[in-house]
Amino acid sequence: VVAGGVTGGYVSEIRDNFTGFTSADNNIVNIDNSSVFGHYIVGGRNDKGQVIDNHIIINNKSVIEGDVIGGYTGGYAAVGNTIEISGNNTLDKANLYGYKGINSTPTITSDNSLKVEDFNGKIESVNNFEKLEYSNIEWKNKGTVIEAEKTKNLMNAEVIVSDKNGFKLNSGNLNIGETMTLLHSGNSLGKIKDLENGKDFNTIVGVATAVDGIIEQPDEKNITATIKDVKLADQTNLVASNRAVAAAFVNQGTDLIADSLDTLSRDGKYGVKT
Repeated sequence: VVAGGVTGGYVSEIRDNFTGFTSADNNIVNIDNSSVFGHYIVGGRNDKGQVIDNHIIINNKSVIEGDVIGGYTGGYAAVGNTIEISGNNTLDKANLYGYKGINSTPTITSDNSLKVEDFNGKIESVNNFEKLEYSNIEWKNKGTVIEAEKTKNLMNAEVIVSDKNGFKLNSGNLNIGETMTLLHSGNSLGKIKDLENGKDFNTIVGVATAVDGIIEQPDEKNITATIKDVKLADQTNLVASNRAVAAAFVNQGTDLIADSLDTLSRDGKYGVKT
């Protein structure tokens, strides 16, 4: 249990003899089966410069209260910072930020991601992300993955369902026409990029099922995924194809041997011998 702040990397000021940009990069904070209450978790903080490619992982029944910030900057750039949620965690009092400005909004922001794997539940707020990525989500018709009390600055976010095990089934089946809410917000999301006419996705469920679907924004507060087609994955054909090839090899090999032996039996010069 941590009753205070957690920071992966921290740059507080620019050195007197340094004229370029300082950077807090490539820091990793892994919260595993732990509780952090009332303060903050920061991947990388830089009071004067940029924050790039910092990574926060929350997994394995962790309980988080307060702000979770991938890149916290007083400079101009926040790029490639990621918050990853994996498994059954309690986040109903957590505010997630891909990036956050210390005194002002960064002027350059891109590729800040929220990755959601095998999680569903309530989150206090979801803010400042350019990507929302979903994988290994338990499929529940009419269910909800993230229920956020509020959201901010997600209009330019790309919504992605992983092409490998985007969803999983603990029971039942996937059926054409079923819909699941990927994100519900208590306030308006604005118009999310690329969802005006829907965005197609393809994913594998388990090892044998290929699913085609569409990601849509049916109203200002919801992003949904709907199943359009369910079929056998292409790799399942390899089993049948390989068995057919093996059977054909055995059959043709048998025919070849039988024909050779028959020829020898009718050859007076050599007789029956191999």
